[in-house]
Amino acid sequence: HDNILFFTSLGRCYRKKGYQIPEAGRTARGTNIVNIIPTESGERVSAMLHVRDMDAELYIVMVTKTPPDITPIDRRIAVKSLKLFPYQSVVFTSMVQGVPVPLFPDAEGLVKPGRNAALLAGIGNPRPLAAYLAERYDLKAEWLFRDHYVYKVRDLRRIADELASLPEDTVIVTTGKDAVKLCNRKKVPAELQRRLYRIPVGVAFTDDDEKRFLRLLSENIVSRE
Repeated sequence: HDNILFFTSLGRCYRKKGYQIPEAGRTARGTNIVNIIPTESGERVSAMLHVRDMDAELYIVMVTKTPPDITPIDRRIAVKSLKLFPYQSVVFTSMVQGVPVPLFPDAEGLVKPGRNAALLAGIGNPRPLAAYLAERYDLKAEWLFRDHYVYKVRDLRRIADELASLPEDTVIVTTGKDAVKLCNRKKVPAELQRRLYRIPVGVAFTDDDEKRFLRLLSENIVSRE
């Protein structure tokens, strides 16, 4: 059978078989999630996963963000609060930002530290990214939209108009998530295409967790062969 796993903002996972989810056409208004799974007030579905024929040996890895300055004692408290089984392990990672790269080939090369920049983002919490850019660049403006926002042509035209009042060398930095929605050249004004950059995001392990993770991975692969 098809199974749908619902992961929520409270760290819970709900499972529903495919046939238990109401069918709907493309033009239907849909069904409120509370009619499918028993979520609490304020609890949101963060991700869904489709799984075929679940069995006892199914392994699911959940990844979330850890503050880069997390202390050893905070790590121990976090691990203890998870109440892990003996066969479970936790490794800590944090997000690392890279150097902005052009979104379109019309743009110049890499953005050097200290250059004039502006932030364009439609994510849940843009403040850490804004702080990161302000530390490395001269942040002149911020255009912030709600999470998962789909940019309209009028939004981009307004940004282009406001960009004209900023220093000529100002570049617009956006996230990889937003960059996907800005790749259509027909929607993006030419003056923005020359100045749009996306900031790559990577993952860094905390302390020696990378070695421990690779060891655990190797041990589990060998044990399953």
